[in-house]
Amino acid sequence: MTANARPRRCTTTAFAALLAALAAMPAVADRLARQEAALARFQQFAGEPVKRMPSFTLTDWRPLGKTHLAVFRGPVTAWLITVREPCIGLDWARAIAITSTGGTVSPRFDRVVFRDGIGPGARREDCRIEEIRPVDYRKVRDAERAARAAERDD
Repeated sequence: MTANARPRRCTTTAFAALLAALAAMPAVADRLARQEAALARFQQFAGEPVKRMPSFTLTDWRPLGKTHLAVFRGPVTAWLITVREPCIGLDWARAIAITSTGGTVSPRFDRVVFRDGIGPGARREDCRIEEIRPVDYRKVRDAERAARAAERDD
């Protein structure tokens, strides 16, 4: 191996990593735009903030940006949760848990818990819940269907 082979390999590796990052940027921007649009729909059909919601087993959840998520209990019961900043990685979390106190989830007391990655290097993150709002999820679904239909017509 010559002395010049190692720097060339590092340069090639760095260039390949840069190209991969640049190629992923449109996908990241698209995901963030979709999350922002979904958040607007959830906010549109959310009720007034509540002091608590019952603790339950989540059937699904949906990240809606860096500080918002929707949690589901069944096919139509949904809640919009706002967490305190900074909540690093929530928009990319693969799974979450929600703490509860005395069988209820309360703003300013309970938290959304998740890992910020995969494997042994992943850190546990927990973000304090600031606000909980019930959502009319049937209306959210209708609005999402209408938006998809409008995109197809364009």
